[in-house]
Amino acid sequence: MSTNTLPKFPASGQPIPANVEHAVSVSLPYWQDNIDYEEGHPRIAAAMVSGYPRFFYHRAVQEIEARHGQAGEACLVFPSRRVAEQCHDFILKFAAPPAGAGPDGEDAGASEVRIMEFQVPSSPWLPVEDLRHRTLSVYPVFYTRDWAAGTAKLFWQHSGEIVSSRLASHCLRALGGLASPPRSPTTASKVSTRPSSTSWVPRQGHPRYQRQRPTSSSARLTNASSGESDVSPVISTAQSATDPDETAEYLEIRYGRNVEVATGDTYCKKALRQRIAQAIQSPSELDTDEPQTATVTAEDVFLFPTGMSAIYGAHRFLQAALTSGSEDPSSTTGQVATVCFGFPYTDTLKILQKFGPECHFLAYGDDRDYVGLEDLLRRTNAASTATNAVTPRPVRGLFCECPGNPLLKTPDLPRLRKLADRYGFVIVVDETIGNFVNVNTLAYADMVVSSLTKVFSGDSNVMGGSLILNPAAPYYALLKTAIWTHYEDLYWCEDAVFMERNSRTFRDRVRRINTNAEALADMLRGHPLVKDVFYPKYVQRDHYEQIKYPDGGYGGLLSIVLADPAATPALYDAMICAKGPSLGTNFTLVSPYTILAHYHELDWAEKYGVSRNLIRCSIGLEDTDNLLRAFRAALDIAAADSNLRGKKA
Repeated sequence: MSTNTLPKFPASGQPIPANVEHAVSVSLPYWQDNIDYEEGHPRIAAAMVSGYPRFFYHRAVQEIEARHGQAGEACLVFPSRRVAEQCHDFILKFAAPPAGAGPDGEDAGASEVRIMEFQVPSSPWLPVEDLRHRTLSVYPVFYTRDWAAGTAKLFWQHSGEIVSSRLASHCLRALGGLASPPRSPTTASKVSTRPSSTSWVPRQGHPRYQRQRPTSSSARLTNASSGESDVSPVISTAQSATDPDETAEYLEIRYGRNVEVATGDTYCKKALRQRIAQAIQSPSELDTDEPQTATVTAEDVFLFPTGMSAIYGAHRFLQAALTSGSEDPSSTTGQVATVCFGFPYTDTLKILQKFGPECHFLAYGDDRDYVGLEDLLRRTNAASTATNAVTPRPVRGLFCECPGNPLLKTPDLPRLRKLADRYGFVIVVDETIGNFVNVNTLAYADMVVSSLTKVFSGDSNVMGGSLILNPAAPYYALLKTAIWTHYEDLYWCEDAVFMERNSRTFRDRVRRINTNAEALADMLRGHPLVKDVFYPKYVQRDHYEQIKYPDGGYGGLLSIVLADPAATPALYDAMICAKGPSLGTNFTLVSPYTILAHYHELDWAEKYGVSRNLIRCSIGLEDTDNLLRAFRAALDIAAADSNLRGKKA
C-alpha cells in the first residue's frame, strides 16, 4: 500500500539497512550526528554498531584483534603477504617516529611493526567441496596502537584491500566463535584470503541436513620471515548442528535466491565478470559516430574486494606496466607521474598522492584545466626526451570520475582521449556514478573501474569492485601483462554469492532510479530555497551527452546547496529517509557529504567549489510522488526555520 512518506530512518549508529549483519551504511540521521562522528564524540562512538566498512571495523574484525593483539598492540589482518608488506611500508613511511626515538627513529619504528602468518584451520562442519573448508593463510600486521593505529587505518581506508565482514565472521567460526565483546570502533584487525581454484561438485541437499561429527584443530601464528611459530593455544572449532551462521546461509539459499557458497569462485565470479563485460559495452545501443571498442570478454574483467581496491589496483598496474628504471613497482624509483582530473572522491586523490611519486591535481575540470593539462603534457613530454640529467617525471596516467563526486561534473572524454593518443598516457575512468547502463566510458578509457558496492548491488549488504580493460586501447597488452603478473583474486566467495544475486536486476533498477532522480532534480531546481542543484543534466551536460547511451539516463546521484546555508541542518534533520554514508542504494540515502569526506579540510574543499553545506542525495526505487512529497515537506520545514531566523535578525 502506498504511503505519503519514505521509510523512517534507523536510530543513530544503527546499520542501514536495519538489522542487517553485513550492512554497508550506518544511520547518522541528524546534522550534529555527523559532526560528532567526525570529532569522535563519545555519544556517537558509543552508539556505533555499524559503519561503512572502509571507515569502521565490523564487530567480527574487532574480535580478531581482541583475540590476538598483545597489550598496547593492535593489528590489521591482510589477505596476502603482498598487502601486508604494503601496509608495513605505509606505516613506516607516514607514521611519525615513536615517542622517545632518537636520530634513528625510522629504525626504531621498524621494530614496532611486524608481520606474521596466521593459519586459520579448515571448517570440519562444512562439506569438503565447500570453498570455506580449506585452511586459510592470512597475514596480520602488528603495531603499537598509540603510535601507528591512525596511519594503519589510513592504509585500510585508502587502499580498500580490506577484509570482508563475512570472511572475518568465517574465520571466527573456524576459531570457535565470538568469545568476547567487540572493542572500541577506533581499533581493529583485518582478515581476508585469496580464494583458491577449487572446483565445485554438485551435491544432494544442503549441509544443514548432513550430520557431521565436529572435530578440533589448532590455529598458529607463524613469523612470516623466519617460519617460527608464535605462542598460541589450541582453539576448538567444534560447531553444533544448529550453528546460527549455517542457518542464515540455508535461509538465504532457500528464500533469498542465493546459490550455494560452493559456487562462489566458479559460477558466481564467472557470472559477475560476464555480466559486467556485457553491460560495459552494449554495442547495439551505441551511436555509429562513437569510437567502437573491441569485444570485451570476461577475461578482461577483474574483481576486487571494494571499489577503492580496484582504483588502487589500477594505479599499481599502471605503474608496473609503464615504469622505467625499476623492476619493483612498489618503489617510486623510475615511476611515472599521474594526473587527477576534476574534483574526485577523497580516497582516489589520496591514492595518487601517497602511493605514487607525483600527482598533478587539476581540480576544476573546466577549460582552464584542459589548457593546463596540455601545457603540462608538452613540458613533460619534451623534457623526457632531453639529455639533461634532471627532468620532470613524464605524465603517463590520468584518473577521472564520470561524473564526479559530489559536483557531478563530467569530463570531456573525447578531448582527453585525443590528448592521451597524442602524448601517450593511460586514461582510468571511475564510472560508478554514471554506471554501465547510462554511459559509454570504455570507448575513451584504457581502464574502467567501478564500485560494485553501489547501484550494481543496490542492497547495501556487500562490498565489491571491478576493473575492465579496453581491448582496443593502445596499452592493452602492457596492462594485461602487468595485471597477470601482479593481480591477486582477494574477493571472498561468500561476497561473490551475494553480489551475484543482487546484481541480477541491475539494469531495471538503474532505469527506475534514473526516472526518480531526474524528477527530484527538476523539482529542487525550481524551489526558491535551493541555490544550486549539481546533476549531470545541468552541469557540463554537453560532456555527459557525448557518452550517454540513447536510452540512458542521468544517474541516481545529485547534490544541493541552499540559498540560506544556515537552514541546511534543519533541512537535513527533517528529511524522512535513510541518512548515512554510501550511495547507489535501492532506497534513497542522503548525507552531508563534505562534512563526512572533508571535515578536517573544509576550507580546502570550498576552494574548489565543494560547499561545507552540501547535501548529497542518492535516489532509490521509491514511488516518485512519495519521494517528491517527502522532499517538499522537508524543504517547507527548512524554509520555516530560515524565515524564523530572518524575523529574529
